Amino acid sequence: MQIYSTMHCPGKAAPVILKEGFSWYAFAFGPFWLAWHRLWPEAAIAGGLWMLTFLLPPATAPLAQLALFWLIGLEGNGLRRRALERKGCYEKAVVLAHDEEEALLHALPAEG
Repeated sequence: MQIYSTMHCPGKAAPVILKEGFSWYAFAFGPFWLAWHRLWPEAAIAGGLWMLTFLLPPATAPLAQLALFWLIGLEGNGLRRRALERKGCYEKAVVLAHDEEEALLHALPAEG
């Protein structure tokens, strides 16, 4: 079972479902994952930091890149939530479900 947050956005009929916790896709793809989710400032900062790691000594660069991508994996879903809050969305409910579809089914009665 996973924990999902449901975000209500004005002008949208269905809530946005966000999985809580670590994101393996964010860890694996880092700045590209951020850009895919239209987190442009965060993607630019992460991409810039990633490029800066190539200026580090060869022995420490992989460790710095791993740390950066681990941080993106840990905070990726939180960054998505904060970006939605900046757009005027708010958290409506937190649900426990097996997948996003089940989370949406649990969240819809809470939308009333």
